[in-house]
Amino acid sequence: NPERALGVIFDTDSAPGQDSAPGTKVTVMLGGHWWDGWSTFPTDADGLLIARSLLERHLHITEPPLAWNVALHRDCIPQYTVGHHMRMQKALWELGADAWKALSVAGASYNGVGVNDCIRAARDLAKSLARGRPLTGLERYADDGVEWVRTVFYETGDRSAKWPR
Repeated sequence: NPERALGVIFDTDSAPGQDSAPGTKVTVMLGGHWWDGWSTFPTDADGLLIARSLLERHLHITEPPLAWNVALHRDCIPQYTVGHHMRMQKALWELGADAWKALSVAGASYNGVGVNDCIRAARDLAKSLARGRPLTGLERYADDGVEWVRTVFYETGDRSAKWPR
């Protein structure tokens, strides 16, 4: 990860119809824990070059952008520390006790750091309350293990190929 990237969001797909300007819109997120301990950070011009390098290397996007905005946001994406899963399991056990039956939790501290994670958790809790079966908001931590996700990269020479085939 020479660019020290955290990820790329395809804003065009995540918020279709957000504007009428043509083209593909992306957000390239750099830094995070990769920049821990740095006393200086890339300039805006360097940030743009790094983002373009990432898009070219991974997605073969070589066209120069028609518009861009580079912004440094300090401490904007929280990252869970070692032991988070176990702390959440303990909280689930404690919230399940009789004294806490009326308490449910949602937010970046519990179910994901993104806005979408927080909105979904709040929606799920509201639905559970409406059905008369309140949740703690920590049920995903009920297992003893860690949830693993398998990522599959499927490459064809045909860029118009759709998944699944």
